[in-house]
Amino acid sequence: MQIFGHRGSSGTDPENTTRAFRQALTAGADGVELDAHATIDGIPIVIHDGDVGRTTTGSGSVDNMTLDEVQRLDAGDGERIPTLDEVIGSLAGHLTIDIEVKQAGIERLVLDVLNRHPAADWFISCFDWGVLENVRRLNPEAAVWPLAIAADDALFAIAERLQSPGIALQHRAYTVEVAERCAAAGLLVGVWSVNEPLEGQRVTGLGAATLMTDYPGMMRTALIT
Repeated sequence: MQIFGHRGSSGTDPENTTRAFRQALTAGADGVELDAHATIDGIPIVIHDGDVGRTTTGSGSVDNMTLDEVQRLDAGDGERIPTLDEVIGSLAGHLTIDIEVKQAGIERLVLDVLNRHPAADWFISCFDWGVLENVRRLNPEAAVWPLAIAADDALFAIAERLQSPGIALQHRAYTVEVAERCAAAGLLVGVWSVNEPLEGQRVTGLGAATLMTDYPGMMRTALIT
């Protein structure tokens, strides 16, 4: 079972920043999850929200701001919002990268960045399954994982249609029954976001392939001991 830092080590460092990703690597994470939007000048950046207000000193919609405007902002403790290219370049060869695309229409921009880093180990996830269909049309070899709150028939149908290696579920939705159905379908399961050791042990026991957490160092220690 692999441990992924949710937005890096976001429980200890400003989320989706270079420092948070570096801390996840130092803490022994196997991978990181990050979120991708694009600026008005077409540069994919790493930020969760479509508006910069929650995580930075600024305000406004990402898709109405230039890269220069975005990178003038403080994303926490002096960190700035990194570009997707910067993050992939720094993590390639070190960690598996789960890129959650948060903005429809930027699929080609994201894939163009990934194509510049052949050493990177990555997959793309999204709640908007249409985005994943677009990714597969643009790159039939791309690994895509549909995100969902519940493991219903629609989720299994889209996973089959996309030939997804796995699905990503809210951890409470990962039950014995769901685990059995995924095993029968040959699907890996990633769960998010697990910050309690007992819950980590539960989903590990059910066979989760990846566990996403805000505290990869703590969770690594808890599951080893």
